[in-house]
Amino acid sequence: MFLLEFLYGLGTGIALGLTGAGGSIIMVPILVYLIGMNVHNATGASLVIVGASSAVGVLGYIKDKLVHWRIALVFAMSGIVSAFIGSYLNVLVVPRIILYLFAATMILIGFLMLKRSKTSEAGNTKTPSLKNEMRKWYYLVGAGLSVGFLTGFFGVGGGFLIVPVLVVALKFPTKHAIATSLMIIALNSLWGIAARFLGIGTISTGPIVWILVGTIAGMLIGSLIAVKVKSEMLTKGFSYFIIAVAVYIFLRASNAL
Repeated sequence: MFLLEFLYGLGTGIALGLTGAGGSIIMVPILVYLIGMNVHNATGASLVIVGASSAVGVLGYIKDKLVHWRIALVFAMSGIVSAFIGSYLNVLVVPRIILYLFAATMILIGFLMLKRSKTSEAGNTKTPSLKNEMRKWYYLVGAGLSVGFLTGFFGVGGGFLIVPVLVVALKFPTKHAIATSLMIIALNSLWGIAARFLGIGTISTGPIVWILVGTIAGMLIGSLIAVKVKSEMLTKGFSYFIIAVAVYIFLRASNAL
């Protein structure tokens, strides 16, 4: 059992380290369908796993100076209030509805990642300036609010939304976007965990120690690979996988399976 939990985490961590997005979205299905946790506890436990693994994964990118700190802080700080709101609403919504919404979100993630897999690696390697760029501020704050809510409600990192905003709106190269995304995910997860420990929502770590160890190991492996190789094909393949899992969740929630 410990080996299986480690392998679940390992696969998730590798995906998250390689793409900066998507890996965390499969953690809730793993906790619900493979580990047997209830939906509310799974979303809380996912925050711990996603937040800790993202924090570890970003260390390698910091060493390579790929993390844009000011952008990460603006993005993450925008999501504090919405993360608390999402955590509060999580316990008010019945599990089946959460799973339906989760499946719909996964499909959206899959298509966004497919679109991102076609995005060029070209871009400015310097931190983009936000001076006199109100449209970029709107993108950052709006996306930060959205990701914060998703983090609190679903227990996901939100990299699927963060990376496209950084690449498209701020012209980040993909590797810089992935690195900055991991920092934002770690901070957003912290807000969601804090909300639950303050009594807004629920959190139960349960049997996640080996999953967390596996996820951190996978994150380190994925981050090392991502710095050296192109990840577009991996992102594309993982996108189809996410969509397939979303269909499975919908069918299970509908008692069709």
